[in-house]
Amino acid sequence: MSFEDELEKKEKTKKRPEKAINSLLTNEEKSSANEEDFLEKFNNKKEKVEDTHSRHTFLVRNDLLKRLNKLAKGRRGFMKEFINHVIETGLDKYENKIK
Repeated sequence: MSFEDELEKKEKTKKRPEKAINSLLTNEEKSSANEEDFLEKFNNKKEKVEDTHSRHTFLVRNDLLKRLNKLAKGRRGFMKEFINHVIETGLDKYENKIK
């Protein structure tokens, strides 16, 4: 049996809860549900990082960058969160003093 045949066989035997639910719905309800699902894909876009953050380039001392890289190793998204936290903390501390 080829790989494609095995894959097709597995697909046919998978339990699909949506099929069980759909069997309980009338044709009108199914049509309405499909339309809602279709529209939902376009109306409820997942928020992306680029929607809430902007890219900017800074010069960072080599020794600090080395320490940051070591701390962030294996932690996805750590640098972004760390840098935002440090900037926010610094701004909170100094904003009122500079005004």
